[in-house]
Amino acid sequence: MKNYLPICCLIFGFIACVKYQDLPNQGFDAKPVLPDLYYNYADQDVSELFHKDGSIGELSFADSVGLKSSDMGVTNQGATLGRVLFYDKRLSVNNTISCGTCHKQAFAFSDHNAFSTGFEGRVTNRNARTIINPGVVRNLFWDSRSDDLEEMVLMPIQNHQEMGFETFESLATKISNTDFYPELFKKAFGNNITISEKVIAKALTQFLMSMITLDSKFDQGRKTGFTNFTPLEHLGKDLFESERTNCSQCHTGINLTDSFESSGEYGGSSSNKGGANIGLDKQYSDNGIQDGKFNIPSLRNVELTAPYMHDGRFASLEEVIEHYNNNIQPHFFLDNHLKTDNLPRRMNLNEIEVTALAAFLRTLTDHTFINDPKFSDPFQQ
Repeated sequence: MKNYLPICCLIFGFIACVKYQDLPNQGFDAKPVLPDLYYNYADQDVSELFHKDGSIGELSFADSVGLKSSDMGVTNQGATLGRVLFYDKRLSVNNTISCGTCHKQAFAFSDHNAFSTGFEGRVTNRNARTIINPGVVRNLFWDSRSDDLEEMVLMPIQNHQEMGFETFESLATKISNTDFYPELFKKAFGNNITISEKVIAKALTQFLMSMITLDSKFDQGRKTGFTNFTPLEHLGKDLFESERTNCSQCHTGINLTDSFESSGEYGGSSSNKGGANIGLDKQYSDNGIQDGKFNIPSLRNVELTAPYMHDGRFASLEEVIEHYNNNIQPHFFLDNHLKTDNLPRRMNLNEIEVTALAAFLRTLTDHTFINDPKFSDPFQQ
């Protein structure tokens, strides 16, 4: 009997998806409430995202001065459409899950659960990543399996744990049959546009690329020599940049993650695809990219994105710091920055230093970003 179980599971999964796609809208009539005038998505200053200085100190704008989000392909009309799609539960087969279900603005577009619940109560096997300045992020997902935003935004829609569509043709039909979408697509892409997988991806990508977060206490401090920092935050910053912790070796550049320029050890063109083994386990049940390596997450807004790590195992920043302080596990592929004499590094931070490092990390929170109405759910206004 057990030999038939895989086949039965495949058949059941197929039926579960198809039964919804036979009924494009199933009486689901939620409509977005949009402002009379477009929010400003296209005219945002993105110069800082492209500066060439990889440090977290003084800025060097080089040739990026004056760059706007429109230079990244963002239009007010396209991002508005993308915002509606991002929060529309019609993008799941049974109208229960949207992108915004697992990527909540209040949590810097991450989830507050270790694993997210998709359609029909199915649970993901990794923690939902935050959305942080994605226009300059090369390595996407915990395993860096995509380096293209337009490719990435479609993957959850076809994922059988998340949104469950079998074909994008079914999604395009469903969206085309929704009364408010044809006009939104025309405004974004012209009167002769045909709603398709490609333009759905383009609109979602424009909305994501408009998500610029550069207004934290840390960002304000970068421009004034950090005169706005408390003594505790200064101590935390010094520790973050020190050889004692090596934090800034992996969390670097404007996003405090792997290098956008792809010239560093964790750049997008390197063999590890922006990943590192950080000694979470001696043996991994989830092997990540390979060899227990996972994508290096941005630390921007990290105060808001608990629980932490690919499996949400740590509930607080202090728990994360304690891992690096005393609990790095020996592993054959442990990252070199976390070893001393080929053994796991022990930082030996005292209680005040742990508190200081956490205080510095909290300066990375951009409260403007998480409260900006242009990134909010238009179906709940």
